[in-house]
Amino acid sequence: MAVSVESLPTHVPEEVLRARRQRRLLGFAVFAVLAVVAIVLAHDVPSWLDLHIQKWAQDRYKWTIVNRQSSPIFRYFFNPIADGLTWAVEHTESLLLALRWPGVVALTGAIGWRTGGLRAGLAGAAAMMGVGVIADWDNAMRTLSIMAVAVVIALVLGVPLGILAARSDRAERVIRVLLDTAQVMPIFVYFSPVQIFFGLQFAPAVVVTVIYALPPAVRLTNLGLRQVPVVANEVGQSFGATSRQQLFKVQLPIARRTILLGLNQVIMMAFAIVVLASLLGTGDLGQDVLAALQKQEVGVAFASASASC
Repeated sequence: MAVSVESLPTHVPEEVLRARRQRRLLGFAVFAVLAVVAIVLAHDVPSWLDLHIQKWAQDRYKWTIVNRQSSPIFRYFFNPIADGLTWAVEHTESLLLALRWPGVVALTGAIGWRTGGLRAGLAGAAAMMGVGVIADWDNAMRTLSIMAVAVVIALVLGVPLGILAARSDRAERVIRVLLDTAQVMPIFVYFSPVQIFFGLQFAPAVVVTVIYALPPAVRLTNLGLRQVPVVANEVGQSFGATSRQQLFKVQLPIARRTILLGLNQVIMMAFAIVVLASLLGTGDLGQDVLAALQKQEVGVAFASASASC
């Protein structure tokens, strides 16, 4: 026999109602106490609550200035990384300048045609021609060099991390927290610590660009591998494929489109942040924009900003 919803008992026991009232009263009391404390202390924060974070950070910065050439952590870790990034940017810039304007336009068109078809190739070549028409070419190549090095590093780090996240739920949870923090945190927040560890000019600019551009590579690689059909994995296993063979011959080829979408997003992220990295003294198009805005030279700022897009 069917029982209607109306026929079910709706009476709530008195003990449950009393417990609810007690929780409400407790919550109201806590809120009232916090409100009173906030009103009493509204005029100023007590001195005993000051963590002196500014003095601590300034002392750490002075220590890095004094010990940059002698401390092992700089001599064997941060300084070699900074030198390697600077070398990569300088040699990439030298290559682009050696190709000159026609060579860079042709290279951009070829890459676009190979990855996205004829229309993408023509659009990329036209965009690069526009850069040469409206902005300083040498500074544009410096911006492109920083972005190219950052994109390569973001992919080298992002794709393996995405593979790790796709294969382990625990690793995916840890990586997701780090990526969410990197994306939510304003870019200017980690300008200072990166500048302290890597100095000025190219190395810190590449590092901050990598931090900002890395999440899409990891997320979309993870997404693409998790969307591989179960049947495809089972077929690979039935043919006796090892885990490595299944990754490179089954999963990555199937997830190729999603991973290429991640590459596209990494490039867009790098373009969005590499101009702000001019605050670290890169001397590129972003530096032109910054200097022009400071001098109220709207024409220079507009041209350089348009080329950097």
